[in-house]
Amino acid sequence: MGGAEQDMIMLSPLFSAGSHVLNAVDSGALHPALLKTFMLLPRTDQKAFLTAFDGAGLSFQTQREFLEWLTELSYTERLPVAQILGRQDIRSIVHNTRLNWPQRIEKIRNILYERRYPRLSAARELWKKNAAAANPSPSSIQFIPSPFFEKNKLEVRCTLTDPAAARDIFTRLALVPPETWHTLIYPLHHR
Repeated sequence: MGGAEQDMIMLSPLFSAGSHVLNAVDSGALHPALLKTFMLLPRTDQKAFLTAFDGAGLSFQTQREFLEWLTELSYTERLPVAQILGRQDIRSIVHNTRLNWPQRIEKIRNILYERRYPRLSAARELWKKNAAAANPSPSSIQFIPSPFFEKNKLEVRCTLTDPAAARDIFTRLALVPPETWHTLIYPLHHR
């Protein structure tokens, strides 16, 4: 199939699109490759999506990710996308002009992620709480888990600026009980 044919297939949903969709594609607010998915949303949800992210300059990847996550949440929570985007936590971020758009997008991504993966998010929060309680020197030591807790390992990153402090920091790390290390290395075994 040639490039022109692919373009026609990708753009064919525009024939039944309203002016809000045409304007969004024309302005770059909606990537043409996402039209097919976007057009499956009810008109009110389409408008809510475009309004919420008006001026954000969402990348193709972020548009795709948000559309995917919002439609999944809409299905699982039995709520329209417009209602999800209209929640106070999301609206307050969208309208927070003290934050730039990349900061707002990251905060919204975190909210949607937590709602999409509630068990993983809860496990991550519990792990952070345990890590903070176990860390003898937060200004010098970072505990870094495996992404998504997929591997039973823990990275311990230590930053030293004073050679004399090294001994103290490592001594305090050595005093962390084995049970605590176990909960940090194997977090999903302790739920």
